[in-house]
Amino acid sequence: MTNKIFNKTVNKKVSVLTLAVAVVLLAAAIIVSVLCGVNYGAGIEDSKTVTVTVNSFVYNNEREALEEVCENVFEEQGISAKYVYRAEMSGDNRELAFVFDADTDDAKLAAAKTALKTKLDAEAADEESAISGAIVDVTTSSEAVQNAIASSRLWRSAIAVGVFAVLAFIYVAIRYRLSMGFVALSAPIVAAALTTSIVLLTRIPVTNATFYAVLIAAIVAVAFTVMLMNKIRENAKTEAFENADAETLVKGSLATKWIGWTAIVLGAAIVLVGAVATAAVRYFAIASLVGVIVAAFVGLIFAPASACAAKAYVDKKAANKTASGYVGAKKEKSDEE
Repeated sequence: MTNKIFNKTVNKKVSVLTLAVAVVLLAAAIIVSVLCGVNYGAGIEDSKTVTVTVNSFVYNNEREALEEVCENVFEEQGISAKYVYRAEMSGDNRELAFVFDADTDDAKLAAAKTALKTKLDAEAADEESAISGAIVDVTTSSEAVQNAIASSRLWRSAIAVGVFAVLAFIYVAIRYRLSMGFVALSAPIVAAALTTSIVLLTRIPVTNATFYAVLIAAIVAVAFTVMLMNKIRENAKTEAFENADAETLVKGSLATKWIGWTAIVLGAAIVLVGAVATAAVRYFAIASLVGVIVAAFVGLIFAPASACAAKAYVDKKAANKTASGYVGAKKEKSDEE
């Protein structure tokens, strides 16, 4: 049933239409971004943090007591954390990062840092304390949200997609055939263009990590395309497709289940990452999810349609040569022969 649905999209018109839509959407995204601006990390607020680094034993066994001590000190200093990040660092270190509003008074924050360090050292030295023996360190920092992204990063990302597309072309052209190489060349470019367009037009917040989401879309699109090429080559060797035309061969080679399940697994993993992450990582997860969906579209619709058009063109060209009866010029014998 699923293959019957996608079989209807295996034709030249679909590949041309996809290319046209990608170009139009990218142009629209550029125009909207110029007129309205890019949504740079909306929802990510400037912040200040107080980070407590502690050994793993205390973190794993007395984390609640440690957090209670920290919150009491902050309350005494007249400040309150909005939320806490808990992280396991390399080695024996663990972190509690208390995040405060960006307008929190620096003097109060500095005083809280000093008071917290003094309090934790005293608690660590007290044998009756819940966090006795703790090895702690306290630091403060501030984080300002970027309201622009360097144009050099945009150009580097575009070059990376272009280089990857060329490498995909070379690989597929050598392993399969030249005509299929052009399909592999266009797949990552279309995936990157559509992902970028959708992210910009839907106003998904853009961060530096968004560029990696676009690269993920390009890489996954090529992986899906190569799977299709592999099935086409394998089926072409079987008796069932020995004399089949391009459309029949491609329709019988759709990697629908493999691409579908792979996209679902990748999408589920991205959703889980976004569900438990910070706002910045969540925006990256949303952009990556868009990229995976676009890559699945490329693998299920654009690549098969393009492969069908490419193979039909090559087959027609070969048939015309055969029909003309041209077998090449014969070498004339010399007088001596």
